[in-house]
Amino acid sequence: ALHLHVIFFVFSIPFVFNLIFQFFKINVGGSIHGDLRQEERDKVIRDFKKEKFSILVATDVAARGLDIPAVKTVINYEVARDIDSHVHRIGFI
Repeated sequence: ALHLHVIFFVFSIPFVFNLIFQFFKINVGGSIHGDLRQEERDKVIRDFKKEKFSILVATDVAARGLDIPAVKTVINYEVARDIDSHVHRIGFI
């Protein structure tokens, strides 16, 4: 089986909800953003690592400090707000 982990980075929370709605329809997505409490973010990351879903839609709150070796594709769906955020986003691959 192909285990594909993809992160879509977006700038704004409304875009998170827009994209994740599409992915939830086919049961492959989770999301992480600044409106979630830290324990909620941690659960999403744990579930993503355990392959409960294969697509993560995230704001830049998730761009730093994550260690998910299975991520092979990062898509910048919206442009990062600054160069540092962009560098952290693409640091996954």
